[in-house]
Amino acid sequence: MKNIIEITDDLEKQIVIGKKIFEKFPEQYSDKRMISLMDDIQRIMGDVSKEKKWDMFYNSVYNYWVYGNNLRENFFYKFFEMKHEQKKRYITFRNRFLIYNILNDKQSEIIFKKKYETYKKYEDYYGRDVIEISSEADYYKFKRFISNNQTFFVKPESLGLGIGVHRENLCNYASERELFDKLLLERYISKNESWAIGNSVVLEEEIKQVEEMAEIHPYSVNIIRISTVVQKNGDVDFVDAWFRVGINKSEIAAASNGEIYSGVNLDTGIVETNGYTEFGDVFVTHPDTKIDFVGYKIPKWNELLNIVNELALRVPEVRYVGWDMALTRNGWVIVEGNENGEFLGQLVYNKPYGDYIRKFVDIDLNKCFWWENS
Repeated sequence: MKNIIEITDDLEKQIVIGKKIFEKFPEQYSDKRMISLMDDIQRIMGDVSKEKKWDMFYNSVYNYWVYGNNLRENFFYKFFEMKHEQKKRYITFRNRFLIYNILNDKQSEIIFKKKYETYKKYEDYYGRDVIEISSEADYYKFKRFISNNQTFFVKPESLGLGIGVHRENLCNYASERELFDKLLLERYISKNESWAIGNSVVLEEEIKQVEEMAEIHPYSVNIIRISTVVQKNGDVDFVDAWFRVGINKSEIAAASNGEIYSGVNLDTGIVETNGYTEFGDVFVTHPDTKIDFVGYKIPKWNELLNIVNELALRVPEVRYVGWDMALTRNGWVIVEGNENGEFLGQLVYNKPYGDYIRKFVDIDLNKCFWWENS
C-alpha cells in the first residue's frame, strides 16, 4: 500500500494519489457510502464546480489513508491547507480508536456501550426515571413509567450520535398499549448504513434544564461535554470542555441532528470560543437566538468539575470518557458517558491534541501512517 502513497505537501500530488487509492480499493467506497460522502461535500462546498468537489474528495481519500481523518475532519480541521508535520499531530477518526484501545479496558467498556448499563452504574447521578424496554414482560414496568411521564425520550440501547433519539407523547396514541407495541417493534435505520437493533430501547424522563442553560437555545437540552483521563496514579485529568448546543429549533443537540460546539474555559466555566459545526460553519452568535457564544457563563461550574471527577473514578478501568452533563434545578445530571468520545476540542480550539495525549498513551502519532500503530 505504501508504494502508491507518497508523503507530500503538494496538494495536486495528494489529489492524484487519492484518486489512485480510490480506484485501487473500490470495495472501500460502496454506493451508499459515496452518496453520504457526496452529500457532505455538497453541504459544505455548495455551488463550486463538480471538478473541485471531486478534487476535494480525492484529497480527503489521501488524508484518510495517511492520517486517518474522515471527510468532515478534512474540512473542519482544514487538512487540505496543512503541512505533513502539522497534520500528523492531530488525533483523527481512525487513530483515536488506537488511543481508546490503550486507555480503556474492553470488558469494562460495556458499561458505556449500553445506555441502560450506564444508568444502572450511575443511577444516583441521573436525577430522572429511566427504564429499558426489551420484551413483552416489560409492559407493566412501562405502565408505571408512563403514569408519571406522559412525554419522554426514546433512545436506542446501543447507538450513538443521537441516531434514533426522539420524543414520544402518550397523547398521540389511542392507548398505552398502542404506544408500547410501537416501542417494542421499532427499528432504526441510519442514513449511511442499515442496522436493526432489535426491540431494546431506553425510555428517559425529560430533562428540565435551568433557564441559564436554555437561554441560548431553548428548544434543546444544551449540555456540557467534559472529557477525562484517569491517570495511572488515580488522579483525574480534565482534557477539555465544550458547550453542545442545538440548532434550527432541533429538540436534540446531537451529531445526527446538527449541533454547535464551543470551547469552555476549564478554570472559569466561561465559553471562550466561537461556535462551530462539523460542516465547518462558524458562528459568533447563535443563529436562532442571536446570543453571543464567547462570554456565555455556565452556572455552578466548580460543582460540575467535582461531580465529573467522581464519575471518572467510579469506573477507573475505562480511563478515557467524554461526559455529557445537563444542569437542572436539582443540580448537574448525567446525560450519558461516551467511552469513545471525540476530540472535538481540536476543532473549537484550532490545535492538535496529539502532543497532549502522549502523556497518557504509548503511541507514536508521528509515524507516517496511522495504521502503523495498529
